[in-house]
Amino acid sequence: MDMKSSNWWDNHVNVCTWSMLGRGEHDESILHFFRDMEVSIADRGHFVGMETQNPEKAKAIAKLHHENGIKITSFNTIEGWNAEEANLMIEQLKHHIDLGYDGVHLDMFNATKDRDSITTWEAGQKISTALKKYAKDRYNKDIMFSGNTWVNENPLSIKLTSICDVAWVESWGDSIMDVALICKIGKATRQCPRSCWYHLQPNTDEEWKITDKSNYVRALMSSCIMEGAVFLCNLSYPVLSTKDDRWHFVAINEAWKKYVLQYGAFLNRYKEYHVGTQPQAEAVYVVHPREIALARPTMFYLMNENIQFNLLISGDKPLGELDTDTLSAYKYILTNKRAGFSIPSQSTNIHFDQGMLRETLQSLADYSRSYLSFSDDRVVGRIMKKDTTTIVHVKNRSYCLDTDSISSIYNVQTNMYAPGAYKVVLISPDTNEEDELDFTVDRENIHFQLPVVEYYSTIIVHAENNHEGR
Repeated sequence: MDMKSSNWWDNHVNVCTWSMLGRGEHDESILHFFRDMEVSIADRGHFVGMETQNPEKAKAIAKLHHENGIKITSFNTIEGWNAEEANLMIEQLKHHIDLGYDGVHLDMFNATKDRDSITTWEAGQKISTALKKYAKDRYNKDIMFSGNTWVNENPLSIKLTSICDVAWVESWGDSIMDVALICKIGKATRQCPRSCWYHLQPNTDEEWKITDKSNYVRALMSSCIMEGAVFLCNLSYPVLSTKDDRWHFVAINEAWKKYVLQYGAFLNRYKEYHVGTQPQAEAVYVVHPREIALARPTMFYLMNENIQFNLLISGDKPLGELDTDTLSAYKYILTNKRAGFSIPSQSTNIHFDQGMLRETLQSLADYSRSYLSFSDDRVVGRIMKKDTTTIVHVKNRSYCLDTDSISSIYNVQTNMYAPGAYKVVLISPDTNEEDELDFTVDRENIHFQLPVVEYYSTIIVHAENNHEGR
C-alpha cells in the first residue's frame, strides 16, 4: 500500500531551511542550490518575528520565493511562551499569512513556562487550528504549522509535536546514532504516517562542525534516511559565539556542499524508495509520553544492536490509547511498565526490568537476526516496505566526529528474510553506483554479499508476492 500524503509539505526528500534568499548578495547561488537539490520548500525561510519586523521586506521575500516556485514559512522565536498568550499569538501570526507566507514555524515551541500542562497543549492546538482556518477562509490556502520541539525528551514536547504538521526536531548532532533515534521518536508522535524534519544546530562556539568537517554531513544525512526522515539542508548555520554573545551565520565548506548535493541528487533519483514506505518489524516498543526519557537508552541499545522495532507513543490526551488491532500485528510487544492495555494472546510481552536488558532481549535479538543480519556489527539496517518491494537502509555506525571519518567495511555477508525474492539491487550515494547482486536462497531467506559499506547504502529487494510475515 502506498502511504503517500496529499499535503504539500509531505512526500519531500529534500527541504532547505534558513534560505537567506532575498538579501541580494548571494541570491543567484542560493537559487542555484535550490535547483540542484530540487527543493520547493524554504522552511524557516525568513525571520518575520512575532512583532512582524519590517513587513514590506518580509512580503517581498515571500513573493521572491513564490516567483521561483518555492513555498516559504516564517520563522519566529517564542521562548518562554505560555497558554495565556495564545490569542495574542494568533493575531500576530495571522499577519504572516497576510504577507503571503505558506506556513509558520515556532522556534522553541517546547520552551514554555509551564513544562508539563495539558493547558499548554490545548493552547498550541488552538493556535494551529485558528491559523489554518484563517488561511483557508480568507485565502483558500492550506498552511503548514510547525514548531521546534528539540529532541522530544519530555511529555510536553511529545504532545506539542503531535500538533505540528511535521515533526520538527533538532539536536547538537554530537551522536550520529542518536540523530536516527530522534527521528524515530519524531515520527512516532502520531499513529499515522507523518513527516519528520531534522535540523542540525551546532552548540555554542561549534562553528568548527561546519567549517572544518566534510564527511560529518554524510553521517548526519544517512541517520535521517535510515528512519525515513528529512535532513534540513542549509548553506549556512547559525552559531552563537561567546566572543560577542551574538548569533553568526557560518557558511558550509565546499566539501560539505559537495556531499549535500551528492546525497540530495541520490534521494531525488530514487525518491520512490524513500516516500510512501512503511517500517517493518516484528516488535513494537509502546512508550507512554511520561516514559520517554526512561525509554531512550533502551531504544539506543536496540538500534545499535540492529534489533528491528517500531515505536508507538501512546497514552494521555492527545495521543490516545492503542487498539488491539494495532498491537496484534506484532510478535513482540515491548513495555517499560506493566502494560496498561491487553496484550494479544499471540504476542510476547517483553517488560524491561532494570539490569536485565541483555537477557530479556535475547529471544528478540535472535528473531530479529533471522529477519536481517550482517557479518559485521558496525553495520545496522532498517527495513521498509512498499508494495512488493522491500527497502533496507544500511548504515555504517562507526563514524567518529573527532576524525571526521569512518572505516569502510568490505565484503559484508548479509542474511535477510525475503520470500519470493527474484532481484536484489544495491545503490549508494557514496559510490554513485547501482549494482545487481548475486544471492542464494535458503527456504524463505536470501544470502548475499555487500561489496562495501561506506556511510550509507540502500538494498532493494524485489519479490513476486507481498508476504506480510512468518
